[in-house]
Amino acid sequence: MTTRLPATAGTRARRAALAALLLLAAAGAAACGGGESEPAPAAGASGVRAASTPSTPSASAAQELEEWAGEMCALQREFDRRAGTISDGVDPATLDLAARKARYQRIGPRQIEIYRGVEAALSALDPPAGAAFFHRALLLQVRSLAAALERQSELVVAAATTAEIDATNQEVELVRRQASAEVRFAEQAMPGPVRTALAGCGGAGGLGAP
Repeated sequence: MTTRLPATAGTRARRAALAALLLLAAAGAAACGGGESEPAPAAGASGVRAASTPSTPSASAAQELEEWAGEMCALQREFDRRAGTISDGVDPATLDLAARKARYQRIGPRQIEIYRGVEAALSALDPPAGAAFFHRALLLQVRSLAAALERQSELVVAAATTAEIDATNQEVELVRRQASAEVRFAEQAMPGPVRTALAGCGGAGGLGAP
């Protein structure tokens, strides 16, 4: 049986911030398109390498890592749950221009809101040293996708043809692939203790993924 250390004031504050942000985050799911994941690059596009961490962290460091992982897994589960509430099962390719625009106006703003909510939640957390590289990659993923979706919303409104909407899907997909590559690289570089701490929710690498 593992003895848990008492939560610090900082930990309680982070938990409270995360809970509040999750309540404010709207449900979201992919409004337009998707694609196959590309193989992970040999190095992250940012060129940043993960910092090393002791293979056996101290009791206090292990407790901090466990609490961070618990918050990340809770955020991952909530993201998955809310993302699953929006999909309408409609293939956009079967719709004409007016119907596609109307559909995006129903789904797009809610999708953007959930990404911004996850971004705010991740920004409010203070990851342990060994998890900082992975945490930053996830934050970049949701931030990049939120910005791409906001740009798409403007382009869809102005689109004169369905082909123009298809082009906006391709733009978002390029952003998604680049951000996803960063996350995959960060996952590969995760120290053992971080990987173990996140194993309970599959690594939490799907945060913000369409």
